[in-house]
Amino acid sequence: MADAGCSHGASTAHRIVSALEGAKGEPWADFSARHGDWGRDAALWLGRRRGRLTLAQLGQAAGGMDYAAVGQAVSRFGRRWEKDPTLRREVTRIESQLSNVET
Repeated sequence: MADAGCSHGASTAHRIVSALEGAKGEPWADFSARHGDWGRDAALWLGRRRGRLTLAQLGQAAGGMDYAAVGQAVSRFGRRWEKDPTLRREVTRIESQLSNVET
């Protein structure tokens, strides 16, 4: 995710992407457009949940996604997060890393 439209948004998006890249062991460019990969949707979900970014800001940061598509991705990831305990553990660990950086 490149830039979220403001310095806070860009900083938040950058921290989220960095945490995801570390957790996944690959760069954003490799997984963000890969069909079925949870990384992009996790970044959008975390940006909404942790960064309080708008759908439009998230879409801009993710390369020009429409806000409605971002909303769908966030909802889809939320449902997946609720059903998949392995994914939930991984994302919770990423959230903890983000919290440690913020404090």
